[in-house]
Amino acid sequence: MKRCLIGLLLVIPPGGCIHRGRSVVTDVRVTDKDKAIGYIDSSLEDRNNPHYFDLNGDGKPEVIQTYAQSCGTGGCSFEIRDGASGRVLGEIFGSPVYVFARRVKGWPTIGAYSHSSAGSGTFSVYVYDGEHFKVESSTPLEGCDPIADFLAQFKDTPQIPWNPERLP
Repeated sequence: MKRCLIGLLLVIPPGGCIHRGRSVVTDVRVTDKDKAIGYIDSSLEDRNNPHYFDLNGDGKPEVIQTYAQSCGTGGCSFEIRDGASGRVLGEIFGSPVYVFARRVKGWPTIGAYSHSSAGSGTFSVYVYDGEHFKVESSTPLEGCDPIADFLAQFKDTPQIPWNPERLP
């Protein structure tokens, strides 16, 4: 199995956790190398606006685009296009989407949370394989609201800007 961006330690608190169904508290620790450097939350902006972020450091921001019709209760599909060529580099699903400091083949890793139900979801990590962003790992989060605790560690991450006047 490929190296996970984020190591997981599953902990059951003393006395257990009372919650419908299986209950696990997930204590997820993020290292400095895995720190989020930018995020997009489809609920914060007009979903039809492109976001711009120089992912590969070439001085030409990549376009991260979603459309209202690509969003559902679990999140949104975000298409990533190369800023220099316009070539599609992959599709990420979830919301929020995080860009991490860790790089693979010159590109940052990207994480996305997708909602499953009131008390569950999945955090997926995408890496660039030389042609496209693909899922490296997926971690289920469930029970006793570990989702809020997990996402809280990214609270100081700056939002990736969008500019409705700028077309890709």
